[in-house]
Amino acid sequence: MSEITTCGAIRKFNKNAIFVESKNNGQHLILMHDDRCGDFLTDTGVFRLRGNDKVFKGVNLAIKIMRGDYTEEQLNEL
Repeated sequence: MSEITTCGAIRKFNKNAIFVESKNNGQHLILMHDDRCGDFLTDTGVFRLRGNDKVFKGVNLAIKIMRGDYTEEQLNEL
């Protein structure tokens, strides 16, 4: 992901009240919202919710998961 796209992703996360901590020059974003914490890799768009082994892809899906739009059962079906 380019630097501009990384900034765009951070803006989208912040717009959705998701706190972002940037690591490794923006390649790894630690996302926090309420009691959820996840890791987003900007170069691949891969997202992993901590405590769940499943791998997800994309900024918009990461936002929905972090906001709690899905139940545990729904997450397992994705």
